[in-house]
Amino acid sequence: MRGFRIVELLTATAIAATGMLVLPTSSVASVGPVTAADPVRHTVNYRCVFPLIGEHVVPVEFEADPPDMVEVGAPSPQFDVKLTATASQTVAEGLRVIGAKAIKGGGTVATTLATNPGTPLPITVPVTIPQTDIPNSAPFDIVMTGKYPSFTLSAWQPHELAVGDIGLSLFVLTDSGWTFDPVGVPCRLEPGQNAVLAVINGVLVERPTQPGELRATATTPTSVSLAWRPSGWMFPIVAYDVFRGNEKVASVPGTQATVNGLAPGTEYTFTVQARDEYGYTSRMSEPVTVHTKSGIALTYRCAFPLIGEQVVPVVYDADPPRWVEPDEPDTPAFPIAAGMALPQRVVDAFVLAGTVSVSSKVSIGSLVKDVDGVRQTAAPATIPDTPVAPGMVLTASGTYPAQHIRTTPTTFTLENIQLETYLRKAGGWVDVLTHQCTLEPGQDNVLTTIGTIIVERPTTPGNPHATATSHDSVSLAWSPSGWWYPIVAYDVFRGAEKVASVPGTEATIAGLAPDTEYTFTVQARDGNGYKSKLSAPVTVRTRPAVAQHAYTLAGTSTLAAARTTVSLTGNAAATLDLAAGTHTAELTLRPTKVTLLLAGVLPAEADVQFATGPATGTLAGGVLSTASTVTITLTRVTVLGLPIAGGPTCRTAANVVLRSGAGFDPAAGGALTGTYAIPPFTGCGAATNMINGTVAGPGNTVAITLTPAAASR
Repeated sequence: MRGFRIVELLTATAIAATGMLVLPTSSVASVGPVTAADPVRHTVNYRCVFPLIGEHVVPVEFEADPPDMVEVGAPSPQFDVKLTATASQTVAEGLRVIGAKAIKGGGTVATTLATNPGTPLPITVPVTIPQTDIPNSAPFDIVMTGKYPSFTLSAWQPHELAVGDIGLSLFVLTDSGWTFDPVGVPCRLEPGQNAVLAVINGVLVERPTQPGELRATATTPTSVSLAWRPSGWMFPIVAYDVFRGNEKVASVPGTQATVNGLAPGTEYTFTVQARDEYGYTSRMSEPVTVHTKSGIALTYRCAFPLIGEQVVPVVYDADPPRWVEPDEPDTPAFPIAAGMALPQRVVDAFVLAGTVSVSSKVSIGSLVKDVDGVRQTAAPATIPDTPVAPGMVLTASGTYPAQHIRTTPTTFTLENIQLETYLRKAGGWVDVLTHQCTLEPGQDNVLTTIGTIIVERPTTPGNPHATATSHDSVSLAWSPSGWWYPIVAYDVFRGAEKVASVPGTEATIAGLAPDTEYTFTVQARDGNGYKSKLSAPVTVRTRPAVAQHAYTLAGTSTLAAARTTVSLTGNAAATLDLAAGTHTAELTLRPTKVTLLLAGVLPAEADVQFATGPATGTLAGGVLSTASTVTITLTRVTVLGLPIAGGPTCRTAANVVLRSGAGFDPAAGGALTGTYAIPPFTGCGAATNMINGTVAGPGNTVAITLTPAAASR
């Protein structure tokens, strides 16, 4: 009783200090941390907008059986919810006028769980509506049923479960048949009503921690091996109980268990619960679902040299599909293995012939049978080099090929086995034996029977495509999925790995390798866990980390002091290190001419040449910055056509800094702008001072546009 007293003392202390309800696990059912309450019925009024006939008040009666108490931090069980909406005679007559004979479909009910005060926890309840006939002129009931989703309370206070707005998605039966697209009917809760359906109390329970990371470590046709992370508690854990549903199937002292006696090719779901020496139990672990392997034992007659035909038992291990969807009738390829236990007489014959090891190429014959006929196929497999020894088993491993299902049910059977066997001798040379294993008649050789299942799910996201790429990221977009219930997320996969989850139809995947090809798919998901099929794949290559780009250059520079504009043309060859966010470039500016007024009165024309040093800078946050030194040489200056100055020594050097706007894409080019100062010219002879008074000074601007040349890569 030592543990019980300690826990009861803690419980009494907590109650005295806070008034909260704390229970030891001895007061809580060992499976399911809840206490049931009486069923509830509650009616509230809604204002619903019907197609064409407008807005009408509809009373809705809620029936539910929510729990009275739920353990804090533990998932609650789901419970049934039933809504009965009574549509008025006016609604019935209006629907009949527009040709509606019956309705069916589904919808969602908005609810909240909240303490007072506290932030409400929104919970959406999906409901379905069976076919409901519409009378000619009388009120009628629209019945909606669903399951209230599991929720987890984070506080021990009472929580009010309140109902909110309802959104219906209805298909309508007319003389032309059922409508292809559903019609939306929004129903707003009328204000000023008591919308509380039930009060659910959070309960703090003293118990061992939940076993974690439950997983399958091995499967056979008749068993599953499980492992999990241990539970923690103030007292020793003496056992872990393994459950299949509500049935305890194993009890072990450690964190591993093997469950035997299972059926081949069957899906099972397990949970684990920890238990201490006083009987206190943890919450159930998260469930794990496992498929046992398909074990099929058959007998063959196999031909061997010298000793002739021998009876060989063969055990198959495979996990074939059980069903296909009508619009995706191709089965996936699946692994298949065959273990051939050789009789001792065969082993003795190998030894007599000097054989030290055996390997084979194998073809496992199969028939695919449906109402349209029978077709043959085969699963290629290999037997690895296996030493000759008493009790030897040759294990062939291969892949059963994908099959197109024409009609269902379709049955797959196992047939004869063809082998090309390599007998290795002690001296290193090899004998090759081609032989067959013939299936003994009268056996149940069915591998699987595949049926068709119609899965209701959101529509598949369409047209996935890349909208942008960088050296380490890809931006994707797609068209939205459609469904009765709101789509809450789109999951983006790279192979089987989920790499992003977003609420909308765009996502950026970062952390990729440069110049690498990636393939992505997208899957829609609603708030109730229903998922669409994976979209068509989209394959994208990231950009190289170091990229070269060639551009043509065009623009102008405005000289502030001279009050004139110079045309600029040329080329640029840039090397960008996208990972480092830096760049270098070689600029070439073509010679140009400029007209100006020397000393403000003399009309002059100057021939200008440029020599540019390497341009360096950064590309960060989508903005390109670059700086270079430009040597400006006035090779000839004329006034009224008469040369007065110029030559290779008449020059100055300006430091020019250019910057792009946001979103600069090196592959597409773009605009760069900047300001710069022109230092005084030297070496221009007697006209030097006049030139400097006209041209030199700050406040000059430059604007150029880079256009990708054909050689960019």
